[in-house]
This record gives sequence, structure tokens and C-alpha cells, in this order.
Amino acid sequence: MHADYDTPQGRKQGHEMRVEWNRDHAIGTPVMLADAVGELYKTRTRSMAWNRSDGAPVVSVEGRTGGHDLGLISTTDPEVIAPIRKALGALRDRLDRPDDVSDFDDQNDPVLLKAAFESLDKLAGMDDWPPGC
Repeated sequence: MHADYDTPQGRKQGHEMRVEWNRDHAIGTPVMLADAVGELYKTRTRSMAWNRSDGAPVVSVEGRTGGHDLGLISTTDPEVIAPIRKALGALRDRLDRPDDVSDFDDQNDPVLLKAAFESLDKLAGMDDWPPGC
């Protein structure tokens, strides 16, 4: 999840992420912040993004101290993604039981469902966000 920003290529990537974030998001943008254990906080930005001394792009948010890695910030409203997450979670649980194929037929096998799950996950912008999910 976290890039190594303390290299020339990483610093360039961090700089580009900061510039893109600042171009697309004003101070006060509603965001979701995921902490280290995956707890979500609905908040707003209170600064433009900047790069820490190690090159990581960060932003300040209301109600929390310090700069928070842009990789832990999402602008997707949780009320919008909650039904998608629930459906994807149920499908993930189902795929964790590959020996129980009673609900599948030749056209809906676990491989196809897994591919559909991964596509929907990407479409929803949920690539392993929040961390640990």
C-alpha cells in the first residue's frame, strides 16, 4: 500500500500525487480516513497536500493531528459504497468455500465469480481500501 517515497523515483511519484490531489481537491473536501487498524473516520481536509521530508504526500484533516498519507484517504462517500462492500463481502465469503459448489452451475463457477468480484472491486475504487480489508 505504502510506496517507498524516499528514493528519486518515489519522490517524483509523491510529488505527482500531491500535485494531482491539490488540483482535484479543495480545502474542506469531505473524505474518509482509514487509520492503521482500518477504522474509518468521516472528516474534511483542512489543508492542501504537501510532501513530508521522506517524500510521502500527506494532507491534514479536521479532528486529527498531523499529516495523513494520501494512500489512507478516500473521497468516496461510505453510504454510497456500503451496499457494494456488503455484496462483495458476501461474495468473498462464498468464494472462501470452493468445495461447496451447490449454488454454482457451469456458467457461474467460482473462477468467473472471482474475476467479477475483482472487477467490481476496482470499479468501486476499493483496491484494498481501507487497508486490511
